[in-house]
Amino acid sequence: MSVRAIKKILMIGWELPPFNSGGLGVACQNLARALLKKRIKIFFALPSSQKSEIFSEGIVFFHPFSSKTYSNKIPPQFYTYAFAKTFQYNTKNSYFHTSSLLKKKIIGSSDNLMQQVMSYSNIVDAVKNLDFDIIHAHDWLTIPAALAIKEISDKPLVVHVHALEFDRSGGNSFGNSEIGSIEREGLIKADKIIAVSNYTKRKISSCYNIDPDKIEVVYNGISREVDDKILGYKADFLKNKKIIIFVGRLTVQKGIDWFLRAAQRVIKEEPQALFIVVGEGELKFQAIELATELGIGKSVIFTGFLSREELSKIYRIASLYVLPSVSEPFGIAPLEALKYDTPIILSKTAGVGEVLNGALKVDFWDTEQMAEKMVAVLRYPTLYKQLIQDGKRDLIGITWDIAAEKVEKIYDNLIRN
Repeated sequence: MSVRAIKKILMIGWELPPFNSGGLGVACQNLARALLKKRIKIFFALPSSQKSEIFSEGIVFFHPFSSKTYSNKIPPQFYTYAFAKTFQYNTKNSYFHTSSLLKKKIIGSSDNLMQQVMSYSNIVDAVKNLDFDIIHAHDWLTIPAALAIKEISDKPLVVHVHALEFDRSGGNSFGNSEIGSIEREGLIKADKIIAVSNYTKRKISSCYNIDPDKIEVVYNGISREVDDKILGYKADFLKNKKIIIFVGRLTVQKGIDWFLRAAQRVIKEEPQALFIVVGEGELKFQAIELATELGIGKSVIFTGFLSREELSKIYRIASLYVLPSVSEPFGIAPLEALKYDTPIILSKTAGVGEVLNGALKVDFWDTEQMAEKMVAVLRYPTLYKQLIQDGKRDLIGITWDIAAEKVEKIYDNLIRN
């Protein structure tokens, strides 16, 4: 019986928990975990010297599968060159959060995100002698580095699209032209493209004139793990409140303004409703001002960025989660909410709606209908329970193991060809 060759993947990432601003790092971490179970050798590159939770699991920068901890065994040449000399996290930019976690000393300096992205290409000097089969890059932030590595290695490149500039600009196909140019070059030169939803696949094809046959859809998954302490968590001061939550970057893309306008309508019907907005972003202060202008300031709490444990507590105590995004490639947060038995309402433009058939869906701009659906969930226990039941059913088929299986098939086809 022949022994299956171990596939070796150079994964180019931008962030990993706990140093992440949103779903990108979470998706990369969980996909890597699932691929690891298939005994795929992963060399995970990051543009920072900060250690991640992933260190304790065997996926360490340039280390193969192992059950041991390699946190003190990082190859010196990679640690000192590719990490320490590229750049630091830019806490002023919406791609990063301003948690105290990022106040630790990080070597390097650059306040310009584009400069940071281009500097990441220096990683080629650290990987030129590395033995790998596939380059797997995540989003535009890693494309210049991935293209530089592809040029010196002549290895197949997979570009994994978690979000497009189209999405980040709130549905404007032009957006930032410099970012758009980087995306276009990466998608054209990629040997295969992974899209997190059919919605994103269509946008890739239409925005950049990419052959749909070059694009494979691989949905994100959800971890089944829950914290037993959180399951019993209660907050006495919220005892009589009906809590509706928003989780995401406070940007045009995420539809925070539509959420607040719908909240105003809900509060007129349900004065005890409390809206919790979790996240950071360039629209944070405008959102706070809007809540005040709408006369709902006392009913809206802006928490800023929360740790994973803190966010899980919010999911647990919430009566409802709403995703009002203008353009959402996928959306992991709704899956997290369902895991903690919190019903959800989704924007019709959210890719995650393709796998959550039982969720309530609404046009992001229709604040009247959004408010009506919120009130219905808060008032009618039968609807509330049905949404949770349907959501649990949908979650059964949404796993990172399924995602990893599809990604491995993509790797196999590229290696064979």
